[in-house]
Amino acid sequence: MEEFSHFISSCLQDTSITSKLTEEVCDLIKLYFDRYGNLLPGETEKHLVHADFDPANILVIQLGGQWQISAILDWEFSFSGSTLWDVANMLRYAHQMPASFQQSFLTGLKDSGTNLPHNWQVTTSLLNIFSLLDCLKRTNPNKTPLQCADIQALIKHILAVLRKIDNDGPL
Repeated sequence: MEEFSHFISSCLQDTSITSKLTEEVCDLIKLYFDRYGNLLPGETEKHLVHADFDPANILVIQLGGQWQISAILDWEFSFSGSTLWDVANMLRYAHQMPASFQQSFLTGLKDSGTNLPHNWQVTTSLLNIFSLLDCLKRTNPNKTPLQCADIQALIKHILAVLRKIDNDGPL
């Protein structure tokens, strides 16, 4: 927990972040990490995390008329930790996909024996913000303006999701 808190605090004081996010957005990030930081995964979770788990890194083949995963590619960022990191990555753009994308992914997790905690949506939202701040810190808006704009839009979307959860409970 301490490493999350330290990283978020340092990001929200770093000019490479504060020049790209409004004060309101930074305040909301701090608010949600303060409010829900206890839901972040601890160091006791020791699973193989891909850390770049998304459809672009999944190779599929068709066997007997059905699509099956044949390989998971691009493992250079892998580490030992919570599977919620990979859930967060996979669902980061779910709001831009058909509703069946998220539901099928969650059904696949459940069918394979992965049970998500009650507040998984909050945890994965925080993990995504954590990752996006790391990316934003290293993004030069003059060289990659579209990437910078995408990260900013994703952070705003995730904050809206957290606001909705705050108001209505888990989605």
